[in-house]
Amino acid sequence: MVRFNVRLIKKLLLYGSVTILLLYLISTFNSPVHIKVSVPEDVDVRQTIGLKPLPEVHQYKEGHEIIDPVLNRNKFQPEVPNKLSDGKTYEYTWVESAKLRRAREEVEQKFQEKVRDLGNDQEKIKESGYSEHGYHSHLAETIAINRDIGDKRHPQCKNGGWPSDMPKASVIFCFHNENLVVLLRSIYSVLMRTPPELLADIIVVDDASTEAHPDIKQPLDDMVALMGGKVKVLRLDQRSGLIKARMAGAAFSTGQFLVFFDAHIECSHGWLEPMLERVYHNPTTVVCPCIDIIKHDTMEYPNNAQQEIQKGGFHWGLIYKWIPLNATQRAQGITAPQASATMAGGLFGMSREYFYQLGTYDEEMKIWGGENLEISFRIWMCGGRLEIVPCSRVGHLFRVKNPVSFPDGSDTVSRNTRRLAEVISNTSLDGRV
Repeated sequence: MVRFNVRLIKKLLLYGSVTILLLYLISTFNSPVHIKVSVPEDVDVRQTIGLKPLPEVHQYKEGHEIIDPVLNRNKFQPEVPNKLSDGKTYEYTWVESAKLRRAREEVEQKFQEKVRDLGNDQEKIKESGYSEHGYHSHLAETIAINRDIGDKRHPQCKNGGWPSDMPKASVIFCFHNENLVVLLRSIYSVLMRTPPELLADIIVVDDASTEAHPDIKQPLDDMVALMGGKVKVLRLDQRSGLIKARMAGAAFSTGQFLVFFDAHIECSHGWLEPMLERVYHNPTTVVCPCIDIIKHDTMEYPNNAQQEIQKGGFHWGLIYKWIPLNATQRAQGITAPQASATMAGGLFGMSREYFYQLGTYDEEMKIWGGENLEISFRIWMCGGRLEIVPCSRVGHLFRVKNPVSFPDGSDTVSRNTRRLAEVISNTSLDGRV
C-alpha cells in the first residue's frame, strides 16, 4: 500500500505556486512595463500585502520620540517626467578639523600598538580576527582610517554633469559589535567622498553592542562628537536586529534620500551622484551601487571598473545569488544602470517617501535574513523598479563567516524565509490559508 506524506505534498504545492509567481515577476524585469497595484486612498499599503500597519510614533529610547516624517504614506505617487541635467559638478569640500585629525591619529596609534602586543604569531593573530569579526580585523586595525583607495570608477563615469537640485541623502549604518577602526573607515569614506551639499546626515545605529566591545562605546562617541554635527550615534537599548535597526535609523534621519549601508564598507569617489540621479528622475526606483569586494585577508580594494557587473537573483530556496547580465543588458554598455530582480541587501538607496509608502521593512521578520528578497519582491510588485548602478562603486568587506550570534540561538534566516514564502503566496506552510 502506497503511503503519502501529506505535509510534504502541501509544501511542494506551496513552493510550486511561489515559483510560478516569481517566474512571472522575472519575466517583467527587462520590460519597461511595471506591475501596478491599485491601492485605495483609505487603505494602508502594508495591510494590502499582509503586513501590520506602522505606528504613527516610533519609540526607540526612553524619553526620545522619533516622529515619522512622511505624513502621507498610503498612496503611491505617479512617476514624474524626466528632468534634464543642468550639468552641475559637485565639489568634495569636507575638511578634517585639527582636533578630529589628532583624535583619529590617537585611535590609529592605539590599535597599532594593540596589534604589536599580540606577538609575532601571524597565523594566530589572523585567526583571532576572523573569530571575532569574520575577517582579518587585526590587519584592518593597522591601516589608516582615512586611507586613499583611489578612484574606482570606469572612465566613462567621470564626466560629471548632474542636476543641481538633487535631494540630500542620509546614510544609515547599523552594527552590532563591529570593529571600531573598520566602522570609522566606513564613516570617513562617506565624509571624504560625498559632496557636503548632498549629505544631510550620517546615522550610526548601535544595535545593542555588548560590553565585551568597549571600543565601540565611548571612543566612538568621542570621535563622532568631533565630526561637525552631521554624524549622529543612535544606540538601541536592546538587541533588535538589522531590520528594526534600519527602521530606527531611517526615522532618526532627516534626508529625503535614504542610503542603507553595512558598517564595513568604503565608498569610492563619485558614489552618491549616480544613485541620486536615478531616483531624481524616477522616485520609485530603488538603486544599489556596484559592490566591489574588499579582500577579507589583505584589506585590498581592487579596481574592477572594467569588469562586467552582475545582477541579483535567487535560488528556489529563496536565498540570494548573483547572476550574469543577459545579452540585451550587456549590449547597453558597461556603465548603463541595469534592472535587477533582487538586491543583496547590504547597500542600497531609495527615496525616503517611497520607503514609507512601500511600507518599510516587514517588522515580523527577526534580526537578519530574507529581508533583502522580501523588499525586492515588494518593490517590483508595487510598481517600483530595482537597479544596479555601475557608476556608483562601494567596496564591501565580505565576511567569511558571520561572527554575530542570534538571540536564543534561533535560526532567523530559516524563519524569515518561511515568513517570506507565506506572505508572497498568502498561504501558510502548515496548509492554512
